[in-house]
Amino acid sequence: MARFFGPDGSAVFEGAQLDTFLAEHWGRTLLHRKADPQKPLDLFNFEAFRKRMTPAAHPVARFFEDLFRRNAHGQKGNTVYAGPDGRGEIELGLQPDNALALVDEGRTACFLDLERRFRDASRFLDAFRAPLRTDAVGMLKLYVSPDGRGFGWHFDCEHVFVFQIEGTKRWHLSRAPAHPSPPFNIDSHLFAKKSEPRIQSMKGLLPPPSDAELVEVMLEPGDVLYLPPGTWHRTAAQGFSASVSLTLYPLPWARLMRHTISEHSHRHSSWRDPLPSGAEAHDRLSRGLAEAQKLFESLRVEHLYPASSVFFPEEVPEGSFAHLLSLVMVARGLDDHRWREDLFVVAATRTSPGEPPAITRFVTDRLAETRALSAQLTPQNLRQSIDRLLGEQVLIEAVRSPEMRL
Repeated sequence: MARFFGPDGSAVFEGAQLDTFLAEHWGRTLLHRKADPQKPLDLFNFEAFRKRMTPAAHPVARFFEDLFRRNAHGQKGNTVYAGPDGRGEIELGLQPDNALALVDEGRTACFLDLERRFRDASRFLDAFRAPLRTDAVGMLKLYVSPDGRGFGWHFDCEHVFVFQIEGTKRWHLSRAPAHPSPPFNIDSHLFAKKSEPRIQSMKGLLPPPSDAELVEVMLEPGDVLYLPPGTWHRTAAQGFSASVSLTLYPLPWARLMRHTISEHSHRHSSWRDPLPSGAEAHDRLSRGLAEAQKLFESLRVEHLYPASSVFFPEEVPEGSFAHLLSLVMVARGLDDHRWREDLFVVAATRTSPGEPPAITRFVTDRLAETRALSAQLTPQNLRQSIDRLLGEQVLIEAVRSPEMRL
């Protein structure tokens, strides 16, 4: 199998460019890096892509087949297709016998989890993360769009890097994120539903930019585009377009605390047992809250960061004490944007000489808030708080959404 990805993903950032990116753009603002013809980046084997996409029968037929039947473990990967249906983007499962027809109809195909399918893609992702000094969980996706097609207005709650491989694609973007550390991915159709719980929970959410406000970028082969979380964008291919999107998932404090609770519940099975009813439930909650206070008091800054990669914490049984306590952390994350800030971005923030690292101050402050929150919980207000949020469906959407920051 041909090697698609170049050997050194870290080549995107060099010296002062990395320092500038971390100080000015990482988690904050857009960055469009034009390809330098005098110093091309060896990120992708473009010739291998071309050979895969130029059989006589169809420009992408052989490449489609490779994606369906091959990956690093010899297993078939999951692939989705997305395209407009008049109500927004829809997603359907792609199969070899319908993929080409859907693209010919003017659809955009999105192939997920390249890092799981190709070993060189996994190595590329690891090398790319290294200079950013982050263990953030990442994903590589391939987008194939026919002329004029792409996606409508939406934003993601993750960091997104786009590498244009073939053809050109027009991007319209907001100049700044629509919301600080957004907890959800949002599209314009969802944004228009003002009564939608996710929209109501995001106070001050900015709409997609008008034509006079937007930033327009034309991506050409070799270009790199960075979008911080919350950046509105829409795309349209100019002729045939192929690009790779590299997504890095933030590590917010709320998720780190959920992970801590999940890990503790595996060592203490009572946290995973169903809660009883009646007076017995009150006693069980009281004991659980006392244990939670001891857990949070025992945590130390050096134990929490640097943290190993935490994507989504392992689910705990619904109706258990660990589940209720996890919901409290999600609720706090929805209410307080600081609990949604990316620890990896904070860790890259510069401080003045003699001052403690920004990440140390951040973790110390959030840990103090977590302990104070735990100390304020009683069986009564814990139940009342969860019932209120579940009644408003905000928490249900937050926990069940597959595209959630918390």
